[in-house]
Amino acid sequence: MDEELIKKCDKSTAVKFCPANNADIDNIVKLDREVFQTKDLVNEVVFKSWQKKNKRIFTVQFHKGEFSGYYALLPLKSGILKAFIDGDIREIDVRAEDIFDDVEMYNSEGLYLYSIVARKKGTKISSELVKQVSRTLDELIENGNLTKIFATAATPDGERLLKRLEFSQIRFREQRRDNHPLYEKKVDKRTDKVMKGTF
Repeated sequence: MDEELIKKCDKSTAVKFCPANNADIDNIVKLDREVFQTKDLVNEVVFKSWQKKNKRIFTVQFHKGEFSGYYALLPLKSGILKAFIDGDIREIDVRAEDIFDDVEMYNSEGLYLYSIVARKKGTKISSELVKQVSRTLDELIENGNLTKIFATAATPDGERLLKRLEFSQIRFREQRRDNHPLYEKKVDKRTDKVMKGTF
């Protein structure tokens, strides 16, 4: 993704989604610290290395020019994805070299939905954030080889959202190093739009 596109993203409209820049990553880290009660939070150095490898990982939401949330998609290479699914590693263990770039990610059959976080839950703005995740995943399914989407739930709200989006739990928290349940959604671009009709 071109750096100029990130710089030129107009954040002044009512609701706008933009690829994250370094300042946005700092806001993401701050929001994560407010929302998640875990010692395994990924820090800004690792986030920025992910973002440098693939500019599509972090998408930030702005409402009237103010940062209002973000979502992150991690296209993990097969070996590291299997280790994560098996519960042998945590998010904090993922490095830039474990991630596909923004071209290679279309060849990936599995994707990790790292996070969806809104500053204010239960609002029209937070609903727009989830809808944008849906649109992004639909595009990846339609134009790539994606067949499975994985996600963990670090909060009760996260568990409710994944169940609403028809993810199925495939690992219990006790089976994983990160102590979070793992969910999976199987998709088929011939028949599915990953979240269409959910809202």
